[in-house]
Amino acid sequence: QRQLREVKNRIGWDALGKEVGERIKTRVREQLMKEKNLQPKQLANLSAEDIRKVTSPKIDLNDCMSHWWDPGRDTRMELSERLTDLIHTLRYSTAKTIICVGHSLFFREICRAFIGGGHRTITKNSDKKDGAMQSNSKPLRKLDLKSLDKRSWEALSEVLQVQKLGNAACLMTKFDFSRPEMEHWNIKHAKLMFGSTFKLEEKEKKSIIKEDKIESKDAVSA
Repeated sequence: QRQLREVKNRIGWDALGKEVGERIKTRVREQLMKEKNLQPKQLANLSAEDIRKVTSPKIDLNDCMSHWWDPGRDTRMELSERLTDLIHTLRYSTAKTIICVGHSLFFREICRAFIGGGHRTITKNSDKKDGAMQSNSKPLRKLDLKSLDKRSWEALSEVLQVQKLGNAACLMTKFDFSRPEMEHWNIKHAKLMFGSTFKLEEKEKKSIIKEDKIESKDAVSA
């Protein structure tokens, strides 16, 4: 689903691409071999057969047969249209469970748009270039992630609108599509899965690990 690509702004550069169609799989294979040659020790167990296996599953190329990325920044209106397209795909799919693989800035925009009900992200200045759309709801208060009870939907629903999910994070969401009008569609519940965290927490953990290493080094020196 090409609408799942990352938000293109001054920090969101995961929305760029180089290949379309069948060339995507070829490039993945080439890049894996390149990484293996650049990191022979770290990737010593990665064989050519392993690379063939991971690139052998069928890939649905329907949404990337043409130039699928945008070299410029997303406008608020463009991002709104992407959200609308995606939410209709989810709404009218016959599947009970759908897995969306994408990027943190775009997933945050989904939360901003549909937590609390309705597509709340279109502003009057919709043609203005901007990295992130602004919600029409009240400003969100700053949250202390350390004291946050992520089991509380009330607390988690706020932080999902201001913080980015961490790398490889998994967020389970339940949408309510019971009413026909899109302005009433909403995320009624969400839960972080498999120990997933937010980007800010990842940075804090890395900082703690770095400090521990420094302290250990000082202790050895002493």
